[in-house]
Amino acid sequence: MPNGSHNWMSKKEYRLETVLDVRRKEKEGASKAVFEARQFLELAVRELERRQEVLQNHRSDMSEAETRLQSELMDGSAATRIVSHKVFIEGLRDRETALIDEVASQASIVRQAEAALEETIKRLTEAARELSVIEKHKRKWQSREQKRVTKEDQKLLDEISSILHERSEKL
Repeated sequence: MPNGSHNWMSKKEYRLETVLDVRRKEKEGASKAVFEARQFLELAVRELERRQEVLQNHRSDMSEAETRLQSELMDGSAATRIVSHKVFIEGLRDRETALIDEVASQASIVRQAEAALEETIKRLTEAARELSVIEKHKRKWQSREQKRVTKEDQKLLDEISSILHERSEKL
């Protein structure tokens, strides 16, 4: 019998299997982070669009109110009515300013969400690259290991053949 054990008894484990598992988990985590960042960005964009629509509708309401005020001025409406209408329009302008601030705030949130998504995509790309490097290393190791086992098997078969040949010559 040759020194050492047979290949079926000495199946080696890949020494970086733990690293491979860690890299897989990192990639899964990064993938989940990208998914969540995309969802958050979609929600932020929808909220921005909703706020822009509210602002646009408000501006239409303001325009109509100003048109009515002009009409009342032309019709010679009572001064008290005109003053109350001007106060109403001033309130609409204040609301417009608040809505503009809300749109700007949400636009900032969208930009931050876009940046966060970009960052998570970079992390996913890096995690995938690192996993790929380890997987490639494992494939090469497996190939070398298979060649080593095949060589050991061939050596064992040669020894058996030699022993059988010697026995057959003695008979």
